[in-house]
Amino acid sequence: MKFFIEKGKKIYSLNKFFVDTGLGLERLIGIFNSTFVFKNFTSLKYSNYRGKLYRKYLIFLKNILKIKANYQTRILIDHISTSIELLNAGINVSNSGRGFILKKLIRRLLFYFISYKINFQTINSILKRYSLESNKINAYNRCTIVFKNEYFSLINFEKNAKDFLLKLILKNKTIKKDWTEFVYFVYQTHGLKLIFLKNHINLHRTFIN
Repeated sequence: MKFFIEKGKKIYSLNKFFVDTGLGLERLIGIFNSTFVFKNFTSLKYSNYRGKLYRKYLIFLKNILKIKANYQTRILIDHISTSIELLNAGINVSNSGRGFILKKLIRRLLFYFISYKINFQTINSILKRYSLESNKINAYNRCTIVFKNEYFSLINFEKNAKDFLLKLILKNKTIKKDWTEFVYFVYQTHGLKLIFLKNHINLHRTFIN
């Protein structure tokens, strides 16, 4: 993607170009693992991607989270199914390669659940149930420990985030120029929720100005 179109049909060039296949993460992983038939793209109603399990969890998650919008649960299901596919393939959470993709997926998924005040026991039961129903036995055996580690690392990290942010602010003097850019950097790099960071913008004014 090279351009961004606003309402009113104003077109702007993007600073960075992105590749958008239009396939979706879950379908790409399915192709890589030879579990997705390519001809199904011509008729998604016959696809595993839009099959009974997908529709079942669309309703199931909407009821748990008490939300009405389909797009929210569709994104959530994509993150669940892709994470389960990667875990089932034996991928480990890491800071590079496929492990880093898995880490990002899991953290986004957990942030979403946590924002709706869903506890770990409920999250874990959803993941294990999905693993079994999608016949991903290896993922079923691994998901508890992997998601538990990420869940509690995020909880502990957020508790100490104020001190962590202060250290970064004092260390990184370049944020005098652009606080917004720095906040986004921390958000992207360290996995903090953007709303949480915005609540601590006063740290910048207090300790830098």
